[in-house]
Amino acid sequence: MKRYLIIAIVAAVLFPSCNKDGKGLKIEGTILLRDYTGEDTIDDIDSYGMLVPSFTPKDLMDAGFAYADLLDVRIGDDIYLHNVPFTTGFNEVGVMETCFCDYNGLGQMYGFGLLHGNFSQRIGGKIGDRITVTMSKKQGYKDTYEIMHSVYGYDPKAYPSPEAFANFREVRTTGMKAGVLYRSSNPLNPKDNAVRFAYVDSLARLVGIQTEIDLADTEQKINQYRTREDFTSTYCPALFDAKKVIPLGLTADTYSKTFMETFGNGLRFMIENDPPYLVHCNEGKDRCGFAILVLEALAGATYKEVAEDYMQTLINFYKIEKGDNSYNVRQTLSIDRLVWLLENVDAVDDFTGIDWTKADPTKVDLKSAAENYVKGCGLSAEECSQLQKILRGE
Repeated sequence: MKRYLIIAIVAAVLFPSCNKDGKGLKIEGTILLRDYTGEDTIDDIDSYGMLVPSFTPKDLMDAGFAYADLLDVRIGDDIYLHNVPFTTGFNEVGVMETCFCDYNGLGQMYGFGLLHGNFSQRIGGKIGDRITVTMSKKQGYKDTYEIMHSVYGYDPKAYPSPEAFANFREVRTTGMKAGVLYRSSNPLNPKDNAVRFAYVDSLARLVGIQTEIDLADTEQKINQYRTREDFTSTYCPALFDAKKVIPLGLTADTYSKTFMETFGNGLRFMIENDPPYLVHCNEGKDRCGFAILVLEALAGATYKEVAEDYMQTLINFYKIEKGDNSYNVRQTLSIDRLVWLLENVDAVDDFTGIDWTKADPTKVDLKSAAENYVKGCGLSAEECSQLQKILRGE
């Protein structure tokens, strides 16, 4: 059965009198650039389910495409995506929205992704599929792109504090006992958390972290990091050697069966080990942001507290200010959707049919939704109650 994700279909008639140049066809100020066909295929599917094509972001830009353009994409014989933004960050689109992302604008990690979802599993595509990219609308995403632009720096001096730079903080929402739960970027990964990782390791030592929930890494990856010349962490590796770190290796598909079952193992690990706990992925934004949302809700947090804590990460990374336009738009497209989906997990299976204008996060019973979610992760009612008591310090 063919699958189509289509917002609109636009038909255009190209008259023979139009002049063709080396890169495309110019009609009424719009550049229709060359198709990526033939030798252009899906070369890889990364651990997040992102489709990595044979062409690079530079190839697109050399052909005349630019960030904030909207792309029409055909993958194989049965997938058509209309109006896919060309972005420099996954956080430049909303939860359960697609983009062609050149992560942090570095040309190193790139491909077709689905924010908080696995593109290859939820939309499709396989290695070897032919892929065609054409222009839908030049700079058609410009207004949103300028609001949501998500590129961060690596100089700690450019940040107000080591904690902000490392995205390290204690979770202090309603019901959560002081000194029990912390969140951060990755203290073990110098490859994907360059510079920040050493700061996290020092801060973990400072607050006396006893148990680490590593959402991003596998045991094999951690051992590989430790062989690198730039690896300087000492405190968290000691926790790893003492079996006080559980490496879960989660993808970012936060409502999938695989994510939930694996996350359930992490929650049981918390029950079996002592606080203070440190929960992190690589940057402490998406997977960590969702995991902390669940734990905060279990302890009794309000919607306002959950939203503000999630948004603090975006303040830390992208230096937006609370209450400004970027803050408000990001909140609507990110944490508000995650909160609503926590109570409506089944809606993810048909995410293209969700009317987000009617998805009100303020009406979600957070505690009940979180309890149902962790039970869906495989925890028993007794285990759920145990975890809540630990978080509350009872």
